Formats: sequence, C-alpha cells, structure tokens
Amino acid sequence: MIKTDISTLRVIFLGRDDSDKEINTDNVYEIINGPAYKDMQCRHFKGIGDFKNERENVFRQLAERFVEYFNSDAYLHFDIWHEEQCRFLHDEFNKLSPSLGKAMTAGKAQKLINITFKHLYLFRNALEEYFRDCHVTLDSYILDWAKKNDIYSSNTKWSNIGSGEYMSIQRAFKEKLGSIDRFMGMTPFLAEFYIWEEAKPDDMTGEQWVALSKINKWKLLLEDESIKEKFIDADIKVQLNDLISGINDIKRMLSV
Repeated sequence: MIKTDISTLRVIFLGRDDSDKEINTDNVYEIINGPAYKDMQCRHFKGIGDFKNERENVFRQLAERFVEYFNSDAYLHFDIWHEEQCRFLHDEFNKLSPSLGKAMTAGKAQKLINITFKHLYLFRNALEEYFRDCHVTLDSYILDWAKKNDIYSSNTKWSNIGSGEYMSIQRAFKEKLGSIDRFMGMTPFLAEFYIWEEAKPDDMTGEQWVALSKINKWKLLLEDESIKEKFIDADIKVQLNDLISGINDIKRMLSV
C-alpha cells in the first residue's frame, strides 16, 4: 500500500509547496481561472474569447460556491453538490451562447471542478473531511488506466462524458479500487494523484521522462513500486543512468 503525506503530494502534483496558501475566494478563483481552466482544454470552447469578462464572472461565482462548500456540511452530500456545480457551469455558459452551453458537458465541468479540488487539498487550511468523497478527475489517461485495471471500460472521450456515465465511473472507482493492494485504504480522490502519474508515462519515452522530470520529483515517484516497474525498459534505464552519471560528474567538478 502506498504511504504518503501532503508534502510528497505537493511535489508530485505541483512541483512546489503551496502550504502557505489558504482557501478563500481569491485563491480559489486563481485556481479555477488558471490551471483548472487550462486543464479543461479551453480551446474546445470556440468563441469563449469574446466573453472574457463574463467567463471570469462565472468563475468568480464558482469560487464563492467553493468557499461556501468549505463552510457548510455540503461535503456530507458531495455527489449532489458536485452535480449542482456542473449544472451551474452549463447553465451559465449557455447564457453566454448556446454553443458554449453545449460545449460545457459534464465531462468538461468535472475537469474544472475536480482539478480545483486537487489544488485546494494541498492548501494550508484544507481539512481532510471535506475531501473524503471528492471525485477522481477524468481524462484520457485515467480512463485508459481504468480500462486496463478492470475498473471501468468507457468508449466515450472524457470531454463528451454525460452526467450518467460520469457517476457510473465514480461509483466503479469507489467499489473496485480497494481490490488493488497499493490503493487499499485510500479514497479514490487521493489515489488518483498517483494513478495519473502511473498512467501518463505509458505515452512518454524515456527521453521525455528525463527532460520533464525534476530530480526530486522522480525520486518521490520511484518510491511507488508500480511507477518503478515502468523503468524496467532498457532504454529508459540507460537514460536515467546517464543522467545520474552526469550529475555525479558535475558534483566532482565542483568539488575540485
């Protein structure tokens, strides 16, 4: 079973430590309008650039809804709260234009909401109880991993997933994830931090791993046996050994 702590997750997910941040409207809005909006793949919202102020106003309202969530008992009925926010996003984008409303599928809305929760979980004043029933963020990597690990098999692109199938996938993760030893005792929300890192390298070459991974990040990832197994490939091993050798050479030069 994976053993982790918040500091490890901050490095793996963010590549930095956000422990000085706290959950308030401005900080939540910064996440929604920044990394979460980017992960939602805003390029699919044709014409959204014409509604920049309106979009930011919608996101500001969503940030306020998040803050209200953390100051209430809504976490006891998380699925209902989540569905309400997805509906809110669809309705508000539909007011901007019918085409934008159509583009704001449950798949797109969940990406914005769930990525925001992943960031907020790493904030200084985040309390565990508010995240216990949070959902797995769905994207192509997670859906592929779910299929390979007999969690759920979907033929729908994450961006086109409807609310019914979305909840079916979330239920499948809750029911089946515990059968995988390394995730036993972990909530699907917490496990997904690792699942995404485990899933994504399938489409990456050893060269890309070396180029994109910070030394402290891949060291942490290698603590997970399932990630470590992905380095069995000889080509990747050679590149990692070359990297380590290069670092040792630099250290020796600096010590002279």
